[in-house]
Order: sequence, then C-alpha cells, then structure tokens
Amino acid sequence: MSISQTRRKRHFLIGLMCELEVYKHYLELGYKLKKHRFKTKYSEIDLVFENNEKHIFVEVKSLNHDDYAQTRLGFEQKKRIERTLKYYLSIAPKDLEYHYAIVSQKDGVTVFEHFLD
Repeated sequence: MSISQTRRKRHFLIGLMCELEVYKHYLELGYKLKKHRFKTKYSEIDLVFENNEKHIFVEVKSLNHDDYAQTRLGFEQKKRIERTLKYYLSIAPKDLEYHYAIVSQKDGVTVFEHFLD
C-alpha cells in the first residue's frame, strides 16, 4: 500500500469515527438517522436525521490543532450543499435544517445550526 493510499484510508476511518460521534450526539437529542452519506449528483451529505417535525442535514469535519483551516466550507462546497438541500426538499418535503458539526479530541462534538442561513 502506498503512502497516499494509507493516508486516504486513515482519513476515511477518521471521518467514520467522527460521523459516529455526531450520530451519538443526535441520537441523544431524540433524532433518528435517516441516511448516511446521502449522495446526489450535486454533493454528498454526511448524515441526515429526522424527528417528527424536521430533517437535519449534517456536514461533519474533524479538527485538530493543525488543520483548523480545513474545517471551513468553501463557497463552491456551500453551493453544492444548497443544491442538494433543494433536491432533497423535492423528494421529502419537510422542514429542513443544515448543521455543521466539528469533532475534536479536546472539545468533542460542536454543532453550528442553520449554518447556511
């Protein structure tokens, strides 16, 4: 296995672990996981939760002291996510929110609600 393959695998596994932490966070709040890594032609949303009133899209990022800049969403990524939200509303019309969750070893899960507003 090459160094780049090892690095990709490591980042993939870190992403899964962070998604698991965010999943547990929303489960404790009473939400049910609707979709994991929901893919459309526009983008992929890490987690989609629901309760009786709404659906919540969650983009998950890991954070350590070296990569704070990587946790920011760029303009193009935000646009792709907005198109995905519009598509999702067309197939599952419900109240929909977008959250941005950062997972760090130091602080655990931090959620920014209504991130695209």
